[in-house]
Amino acid sequence: MRSRDRSVLILAGPFSEGIFITLVVLSQIGLFVCSSVASKGAGFHYEDQVHRSYTMFYNAALVLNLALDLVLQTYLSYLQMVGVGVHTADGQLLGSMTDFQDIFESYPMQKSLGKLLFKYCWPCTFFVPFLFEPVVAQFLPKHIAKILVGANPRIRGEMAEKAFELNEMEPGRYADIIFNLILVTCIPFIAPAYMAMTFGALIISHVYLYSYDRVALHQTLGMERGSLGCCSLF
Repeated sequence: MRSRDRSVLILAGPFSEGIFITLVVLSQIGLFVCSSVASKGAGFHYEDQVHRSYTMFYNAALVLNLALDLVLQTYLSYLQMVGVGVHTADGQLLGSMTDFQDIFESYPMQKSLGKLLFKYCWPCTFFVPFLFEPVVAQFLPKHIAKILVGANPRIRGEMAEKAFELNEMEPGRYADIIFNLILVTCIPFIAPAYMAMTFGALIISHVYLYSYDRVALHQTLGMERGSLGCCSLF
């Protein structure tokens, strides 16, 4: 019976990880929308106040979401391991332990929590939210504008030029980077065994993010110079 339960866990692993990644990404998108709406609807007079409040709202909501996710997933992992009779490093049954500190510091719980936090970092937070951003923020608007301008002969001149304008770069990117740094600082205290992997994932994802932002910024500046009739390059 125990071997059958272990095989079920192995088969359910990739499926449950996929669900976890999807839920984390969708929750972050939802928090992004809610924070943006709340900061813009707060009635601030200056744009920097809106961006500052958005950064505070977004990061506070993400930290709370992270804490709730870790507590819930850790508890479910504990129940799952107790159900299949997992032993600690010294041979003691995990389900027979009563002290919280001993349970938390046991090797099975540390491994489960470390893997969970690493999955939360990579690819849920470090990479997936930015992976489709070039398509959503760059390719699709251009493609839709091309179809609209080509299909409607009344869209010409300045109207056609405005249709191809890209969204301006917003300082909201700093909120994402701040939360990524918060996640990295949690690793040494919760899952030090995953420190090298997490920092490596952070570097890879931010190299991609920096490259994308640089290309997007150059495209935005290029279109602004073109609209102003300026051909000089810095």
